Amino acid sequence: MFHAAIMLANQYNIRIHNESITSNVIQVNNDENGHASLNLLCQYITTQRPNIVGIVGPDSSTTARFISPFASHVNLPLVSYAATNIDLADRQLYPTFYRTVPSDLLLARAIIHLFKQFKWKTCTMIFEKSDYGYGGLRILSENYHNNITIKAQLLFDGDKFHADLKQTLETSRSRIVLVWADEQQTTNIIKRAFEERLISTRYIAFGVFPPDMLKSNEFKKNLEGLLAIIPFGGDSGSSDHKSLNYNQTLLNAALATSQNSQNEHGIECHLGNESNISSFAMFTFDATWTLIQALYKTSLDGKSSPSPWFLSSSYCFNSSLENATKYHEYLKATQFLGISGPIEFSKNVSNDRVGGAYYVLENLQYKNKEQLRFVQVMKWHDEVKVENENWQSIIQQQIIWPNGSEEIPKDYPQIQGIIF
Repeated sequence: MFHAAIMLANQYNIRIHNESITSNVIQVNNDENGHASLNLLCQYITTQRPNIVGIVGPDSSTTARFISPFASHVNLPLVSYAATNIDLADRQLYPTFYRTVPSDLLLARAIIHLFKQFKWKTCTMIFEKSDYGYGGLRILSENYHNNITIKAQLLFDGDKFHADLKQTLETSRSRIVLVWADEQQTTNIIKRAFEERLISTRYIAFGVFPPDMLKSNEFKKNLEGLLAIIPFGGDSGSSDHKSLNYNQTLLNAALATSQNSQNEHGIECHLGNESNISSFAMFTFDATWTLIQALYKTSLDGKSSPSPWFLSSSYCFNSSLENATKYHEYLKATQFLGISGPIEFSKNVSNDRVGGAYYVLENLQYKNKEQLRFVQVMKWHDEVKVENENWQSIIQQQIIWPNGSEEIPKDYPQIQGIIF
C-alpha cells in the first residue's frame, strides 16, 4: 500500500519542485539493536541524492524510539503505521512523530472493557521483550490495576522464557492467558506451549495478535477457541462493518492504480481486492497519504513559500529539511478521510491519531467442521459514548470456547467442582 499511495499521487500529478514523488524502502531487522536501524537510515541519507521529505514507518515501537529523535533532529516528519507504544505519544520528545495506528493505550482500554463484559478480573500475562511488550505490561499494571489483576507474568525473549512456562501457568490463579506480543512472537509462544502440552481447555489463550500457524496441521486440532484482538481499518472484509466511516473512493482508486502496475523500481504492486488488504496495510497507505496531502498543500503555497527540500551532509546528523515550516503546519493540521477511517492528529496534546480506533475480536473456530480459521465475532471502537463502551457482537457470529462450549468460562481454575 506504500507504493500504491505513491503511484496514486503521481497519477493525481502531485509534484515537488516540478518532479514526481518517488520512494525507496530501507529494510531493517527488528531483532537487531535499534542503533543498526538508525545506521541504515544514516547511510541512506548520506549516499542518496533524492529530495527526502518524510519517512513512513517503522513497523516496531523499539525501532521508532531510536529513529524518531533523529528524524526530529533533521526536521523530517515520520509517520508510523505500526509503532503503538504509549511513550511515542510524547510530543516534546518526538515532535515530528505521527502514527495512523491506534496507540496501546486504546488497545488496553478495549481489552479492559472486553474483560468486564466477560466478567474476568484476572489474567496471567506473557509479554515479549521489547518496547511493545513492556509498554503493554506497564499500561495494564499502572492504568488499569483496579480493573484487572495480573496473577503472574512471564517474559518471552525471542526463543526462551525467563521463567518456567509450565510451572507459571499451573500455579497461576487465573485461567486467562493474555499474550502481549507481535504475530511472530505470539506464534513462537504458542508453539512452545504446544510442545509442553499446555494447550488445553484448562486455559483461555487471549492474544493481541493472531498467530501465523494455521498452515500446520499438528496445531489445528488444539487451537480451537483461541482469541485475538486486532485493530482494523476500512471494512476489514466484513459486511457488518459497512457503517464505519472510511474513504471507499480513495481505496478504489488505490486498487485501480495498482492493477498490473510496477513502481519506479520495477516492483509489482498488484493489490488484488480489498478483502485481501490487512488493517496494517491500510494504516500504511494512510501514513503515506498524510505526507502526500501535506506536500500537496505546501506546493499550492509555492509562490509565497518555497517547497521543502533536504540538505544532505556527509555526516547525517548535520543534514536538515529546509523551508519546511508550512509543511509541518499542514501535517499538524491534517484532516482527511482515509481508507482506515478519519485521519486527524492532536498535536497540541500528543502525537496520537484522534478517533478512528477500531478493534475486532477474532475467534479461532472450525467452519463446516473442516476448516479452522479466525472468525470476527465482536467489535469495539473509541467513538462510543463513555457510559456505553461495550463490545458489540457481530451479526450471526458466536464465540466458540476451547471445550466447544458457547458459555463464557470463569477466569479462575476449577477442579472437580472445587474453586481455588
